[in-house]
Order: sequence, then C-alpha cells, then structure tokens
Amino acid sequence: EHLRAVAELANSLPCVQQINLIPYHTLGNTKYDWLCREYELKSTDMPDKDTVNGWLSAVREHTKLFVDTP
Repeated sequence: EHLRAVAELANSLPCVQQINLIPYHTLGNTKYDWLCREYELKSTDMPDKDTVNGWLSAVREHTKLFVDTP
C-alpha cells in the first residue's frame, strides 16, 4: 500500500522523471562508533535481493516512470 502511494505521488508530480528506491544498508554503522553513540538499528537486517525486487515490481505496477535502485 505504501509503495503504491509512492508511485501515485510521483505520477502526480510533473517534474518527477524516475523513482529510486534506496533500501536500508549498514554502511553508516561505524560513524556511530566514531561519535561514541549507540547505533539503535544494529539488529535490523538489510533486505535481500528478492525483497527489493518485490518492492521494485510493486512500484512499477502503478507507474510508467523509470524505477530502480542505485
């Protein structure tokens, strides 16, 4: 439902040419160590490729815009 809403919002904005879905990743974890702060999402897993591909398909069903991940 959320992904459909993203596609519909993008469709309603004439200046939007594409949609980039950026899945959660753990690349910023070490910054928290440098800042002496606790990383509260350390138990959160990155989505697998099948999950991300499912998200891409769900958005593509509702838009003619280019949809991809970086």
